[in-house]
Amino acid sequence: MPVDMSLFLQNIDMTFSNQQEQQTRFLLDYAINLARSGSCSPSLFPLDVSLGLHRGRIREENEDSVLAIGGTRPETQEVFGLFVVCDGMGGHAHGQEAAYLAIQTMLASVFPLLMDGTASSPWESVLAESIQVANRAIHLRNQSREQQAAVSGHHRDRSPSFWRDRLYRQCRR
Repeated sequence: MPVDMSLFLQNIDMTFSNQQEQQTRFLLDYAINLARSGSCSPSLFPLDVSLGLHRGRIREENEDSVLAIGGTRPETQEVFGLFVVCDGMGGHAHGQEAAYLAIQTMLASVFPLLMDGTASSPWESVLAESIQVANRAIHLRNQSREQQAAVSGHHRDRSPSFWRDRLYRQCRR
């Protein structure tokens, strides 16, 4: 299935100009893999799409992340567009990383279904499930950070059994 590479490159340009190095590297790797697989074309998306981010009035850095991909579905030759916006939750710990992880997780869960045409549910359900998967990935990443902080001594006043019991209670919910 051809993916509009010019639209994909706009994503890369936008993340690069916003100094979002981690997201830029991820999107570059993804684009390179698409190009190697022969799944891309120059420009065939029938919509004009522009991407942009703004840090707002308070933050020094932008913690948001966006993704726009277009192409045609293989089984129907129907044109598709996948547009995702993730608010980085400025001021919250690791908000920018959470926005990146959400974009990466949604791309990994939705895009293959667009590529091979194997979505068995309506697209609304597929997108809702991908949002839930992204939320779980962020939650697990945050739990892992808490565990690492406990091990590295950031929470020396808490015993290992405190963290073990806390994790056990969270897993049982």
